[in-house]
Amino acid sequence: MCIVDLLFTWVASLRTHLEVNSLVKIEAKKKYEFLESFSAIMDAHLRYFKLGYDLLSQLEPFIHQV
Repeated sequence: MCIVDLLFTWVASLRTHLEVNSLVKIEAKKKYEFLESFSAIMDAHLRYFKLGYDLLSQLEPFIHQV
């Protein structure tokens, strides 16, 4: 092989490595964004049910009187 062929092979290998690295970064960003939104949804649900539980606890004495 001549030096030009070796250089071309090295550049092609480097380009492939950079493309794969870019794809990995994009996938990691998508995963982080998904987990962030999923966490926010779960937090909203937990707060909603906690408020309902607290309200029921406050109304329980009144319910027993009726």
